Amino acid sequence: MLVLLGFILMSAFSYAQASAEHHPYFNTAEVYKITFPEKWKIEPHGGQTVAALDKLHDKEDPFHENINIVAEEFYEGEMSLKDYYKYVLKEMHDYIQDIDVLDKGKTNINGVPMRWISYSFFSNIAEVQLTDRVYLAVHNHKAYIITCSAESTKYASYLSAFESAVNTFSFDTIGYGAYKSDLNTQTIYEPNVSQYEVSSKHAREIIREIPQVKEKIDLLAELRHDQIYLKTLIISEPTEDNPVYIVETGENNPFNYRQMWQFQVDAHTGFVKYFSPRLGKYISLDQWK
Repeated sequence: MLVLLGFILMSAFSYAQASAEHHPYFNTAEVYKITFPEKWKIEPHGGQTVAALDKLHDKEDPFHENINIVAEEFYEGEMSLKDYYKYVLKEMHDYIQDIDVLDKGKTNINGVPMRWISYSFFSNIAEVQLTDRVYLAVHNHKAYIITCSAESTKYASYLSAFESAVNTFSFDTIGYGAYKSDLNTQTIYEPNVSQYEVSSKHAREIIREIPQVKEKIDLLAELRHDQIYLKTLIISEPTEDNPVYIVETGENNPFNYRQMWQFQVDAHTGFVKYFSPRLGKYISLDQWK
């Protein structure tokens, strides 16, 4: 079962006011597109996650206003948008201390049904009161979580930029294709068949079949009743010079992702190596065992 990831994103950039101007972002792994505010910095964190961040006001500014998107697969059964919304709302009350739910509702953005929740809480990391609006969507056996986050005192001034960006979100309707995106110019290439024998989904499945990983998955399912599970994330996509996927596994606690293991999967052969923190390099699974 899925749990919601809470992102507290900070940085040390100089401040620029939220802009009404936007530019497009195309996610190659999840095949969706969204138009982020133009002057915001885009930071992909593996194929399933991306964040767009505004700049800070000054050196004393503790928080980096942001929009982030997380895509999560349903590994244990399927959930409707209504059920997932109820589940996330419960998780928020269970895991965010002193949360204040301000508003909630339904919407449909470019043909995508969504539920949204606005809430405020004190961030112990940023040491400031934050106000977030989270949009939830369910599409093709996955949940998509769009979180718009700002300091509570600035939230009203950012709301227009948040809503303008989210209103451009849509899933690609072309079908099976591979996009290549330049994070500076945000250009897009025509769809084409992947040149790799192993897809990103297949790479994650390969990792989940490793005996040690599978054992951990089963253990968490038994002890935590699917409320906490072992997730797999594509951290790095293959390139011409380095045709491998970097896949990370971790125990996905609500609002607290904890990394466990990291692997390398050959995009042509599916051959797997394990990254040894002790040795500082990738080694074979036989060496790991």
